[in-house]
Amino acid sequence: MPRRLITVSLLMAALAAPVPVWADTSDSVPTPWVGGEPSGASDPSGYLVGVGDTLHVSVYGEEDLCGDFVVYEGGVIDFPLVGKVPVRGLSLPQTAEALTAALGQRYLVEPHVTVQMQAYASQAVQVLGAVANPGVFYLEGPTTLRQLLALAGGLISEKAVKEVRLERSVNGQRQVEVVKLEPLLAEGEGDRLLKGGDVVNVAQGLVVYVSGQVKESGSVPYWDGLTVTRALAEAGGPDTYARLRQAYILREGERIVFNLKKLLQGRSEDIAMQPGDQLVIEQSVF
Repeated sequence: MPRRLITVSLLMAALAAPVPVWADTSDSVPTPWVGGEPSGASDPSGYLVGVGDTLHVSVYGEEDLCGDFVVYEGGVIDFPLVGKVPVRGLSLPQTAEALTAALGQRYLVEPHVTVQMQAYASQAVQVLGAVANPGVFYLEGPTTLRQLLALAGGLISEKAVKEVRLERSVNGQRQVEVVKLEPLLAEGEGDRLLKGGDVVNVAQGLVVYVSGQVKESGSVPYWDGLTVTRALAEAGGPDTYARLRQAYILREGERIVFNLKKLLQGRSEDIAMQPGDQLVIEQSVF
């Protein structure tokens, strides 16, 4: 059975959730957000420009000075007439002020400069593990852990995923916080405001394996209460040639044989599975 995406509506509900802060255990004040407002916001002035970002600069009445400018290593843009202008760590209004001052010193009389974000590329967050679309995401505004999981397409094998690991640099040292998945998605417990450089790792949980004469061989997420019949259902059920009178579980080198037909008919007690079990359904000899 194909792995299922976790309910999208539950994840997308995070977009309206209050924004928490990182639980810094040190005595210093937690680092505030240094990114922009969410996409579509009318005031992106909170964003602090970083290396790799692309800025769109407009100078009123001066078409030759208008265009897109990449923030290079060293945190500068190479602007016509004035040359290199330091912009890293500045907000967009502050960047406009810096360009206005540089142009007004020698080249233009009372220049009117506006600066907008053209492309975000300085605040990267990496998402690893059991999500639909793992990879690198660039923060465009205040983004929480739940929101990022939604942006990554949601979780796969949701029953197997129990926790999310958030790694970041705090006071020059890498720290890891483990956030429990169920309360995070249900109530926002443990949610965190992300910042550039964070690594979100959605660790694949425990599994059992189903092989042989079934419709979908492979791993099945383990959860408390998983039984043989439920694991078999996750694998699509037995195929036409399955040997139902005798199947077995491989568990730490031991073979546990049982009558699958009686079990499916409810004439024998279902068998609880354990993480790492391998359920094997052989081919019938007839």
